Amino acid sequence: MANALRPEIDEKTMTMPSIAKHVQTLREHFKLLPPEHGNTTLTEENTFIVLTAAFFEPLAQSHRCIEQLAQATGVKEHLGGVEVPRSTLSDAMKRFRVDHLRPLVKKLSDRLPALQQANPDLAQITQKIIAGDGSMFRLAGEVVWAIQRVKNKAGKIDSQVRLDLQVDIRRWTIEDFAVSGKADGGEPAVMAKMLQPNVVYLFDRAYYPFEFLGNVLEIGSDFVVRLKKDLTFRPQSSSTLSQKDIEAGVRSDQAGFLGVEDGCKGKAPARLLRLVTVWDQKNQVEIRLLTSLMDVEAWVIGQLYRSRWVIELFLRWLKVTVGFKHLLSESSNGITLQFYVAMVCTMLIHIRTGLPVSKYSLVALGLVAQGRSSYEAQLPILLKRERERQLERARLARKKASKNQKA
Repeated sequence: MANALRPEIDEKTMTMPSIAKHVQTLREHFKLLPPEHGNTTLTEENTFIVLTAAFFEPLAQSHRCIEQLAQATGVKEHLGGVEVPRSTLSDAMKRFRVDHLRPLVKKLSDRLPALQQANPDLAQITQKIIAGDGSMFRLAGEVVWAIQRVKNKAGKIDSQVRLDLQVDIRRWTIEDFAVSGKADGGEPAVMAKMLQPNVVYLFDRAYYPFEFLGNVLEIGSDFVVRLKKDLTFRPQSSSTLSQKDIEAGVRSDQAGFLGVEDGCKGKAPARLLRLVTVWDQKNQVEIRLLTSLMDVEAWVIGQLYRSRWVIELFLRWLKVTVGFKHLLSESSNGITLQFYVAMVCTMLIHIRTGLPVSKYSLVALGLVAQGRSSYEAQLPILLKRERERQLERARLARKKASKNQKA
């Protein structure tokens, strides 16, 4: 990895929650905010700090556990001796002015270090590569604004909230997100509000609406999306496959137009698009990939779509490793705050280690935060784990290429 870009080791800055504060951004940010309500007993700054501490202690997955965590010497010191009763924390999360965290995210985003390409095959893509997807998170109790589903034959209601997420696949950090309830519409409608220019977006079959794909193109970005079987593609020409295309499992590469001329699925983009068909050796099926990228090799389109799996791994990381399977708040504002904490903390891990976020970096910085290890002792372990992951990825790539050649 890029050692020169890794921050210098400064042991004094690695106490909890100074893992976040070493950037000297959090407190500076909150000092610049307009004054809070005069009767506030738990400030926004302290609320954010205690939730940051809880992020690095995955066992703290409830208000009671966070109340207990706030009594730990290392955390209490940075809270100025303020106690964090669970009812006070719940109220603080509901009223937190989450919109004021956007500038903080922008500051941290500007400090993210560059990484060597985890997948060198994508080096020719100069645009930012972002995977988008949605995932459901269960809420405690029946919440009016949530997405409510009948859980069993007895009619028990299961309240859930959807996290519509964008992940930068090169940095393994959250690019943007939205917390959605039943009144917010489907995944494409919410994702359309987060689109940026000069990005290659990777989506699964749920993001098929013609209007959504048109929005991506209109904003000046490109997409690679898995095309549903019932959507028509009208080919105008076919390209000859290279040897590397064939080795990568590409079956065909066509240019044409999306949708029938008088279809009922809305107005398809009028511009020429591309359909790359790739063979999925594991599931023994053909995958149709629709893209607006016309000038890259067909096998690269397949690699782009495969890299979309990063967002699935990230969602699993959030739910299992970090402990976001059950949310702390029943209010939309409180849940949004909790995901902002996750967004900021993943950026801080990346900034601090110079490596993509992983369960290994979370464990390492958690040990440092608890005073059970030093950052200097953990850094070689993180580098070793990252090297092992790179070697394993290379081994699997060779194995897959060998299977494709035999096929």
